[in-house]
Amino acid sequence: IGGYTLFEKNSTNGFLEPKFQEWLSINKDITNFIIVGCCTDICILQFALTLKTHFNRLNKESRIIVPINAVNTYDGGLHDGELMHIMALYNMMINNIELVKEIRM
Repeated sequence: IGGYTLFEKNSTNGFLEPKFQEWLSINKDITNFIIVGCCTDICILQFALTLKTHFNRLNKESRIIVPINAVNTYDGGLHDGELMHIMALYNMMINNIELVKEIRM
């Protein structure tokens, strides 16, 4: 069922990780990405926007896709999870990140 590459990260923005940068430089023809994970408003948002900006800078068409059923965030203190999740999805949408309901295998 299709291939994928999983990158572990040590920051909130996976785009900055050396292993991802190395992979990206080797795979210059790949411009379609599906991003999943936790913290829609932190990790997912930062990675998706930075990746989209990277391709925009290179004048390359790209598809950055975020399946809504495969991302989420947390509740805690002043961090209203539901509100922050929706705001992050909206921010991605207005920046041409494709939001889809789900990805089926």
